[in-house]
Amino acid sequence: MKTVLDIKGQLTIPKKLRDLRKLRAGERFDVALDEDDPDLILVRRQRRSANAGLLDHLLACPVKGCLEQPPRRVEPTRRVEL
Repeated sequence: MKTVLDIKGQLTIPKKLRDLRKLRAGERFDVALDEDDPDLILVRRQRRSANAGLLDHLLACPVKGCLEQPPRRVEPTRRVEL
């Protein structure tokens, strides 16, 4: 497949590839040069971590106070002789 670099320096990934890899608008990519081949440009999709967005989801919980930190036990500090 071929594509063209436009005047703003942007490449369009052909629709067939976008559909095949389930790429969506707004996804982020890493771009790198191959040291062995000066004509090769590598593009890799950045994956979101498995729990990305979890904190926002939990903070949106309608039950207030469900995320309060439990009280900590304070234990006296012991001196250790070396």
